[in-house]
Amino acid sequence: MDDPVVAGITARPSHASAVSNRLTKLTVRLDRNLLGRVRAAFVAEGLPSGHTSLSAWVAAVLEDRVIQAEASCNGGQQFAPLGVDTIPKGRLCGSSPVTDGQHIECGGESDEH
Repeated sequence: MDDPVVAGITARPSHASAVSNRLTKLTVRLDRNLLGRVRAAFVAEGLPSGHTSLSAWVAAVLEDRVIQAEASCNGGQQFAPLGVDTIPKGRLCGSSPVTDGQHIECGGESDEH
């Protein structure tokens, strides 16, 4: 196809599309009541603080919490990002893969036998 309008290539990528290409989706399941409270908190705090979407506000809240965890668990240094398959599947209890690499399932057994 030679016509750029028909081919859909007349515009350069915007800054917004460049930013969205760096974003990764995270799916979280929440209790209905908690999700409703999250929405209410966004309206009460997120919108007045300049966040234009629930997603952007939740990302900012998560980033604040990660910074707190880095301060208390990692001497204020950023955690090294973990890959998508680094965290074991299922419900975990006990030690952290970030601190000592040993994963303990809620049944009390380590995954390192």
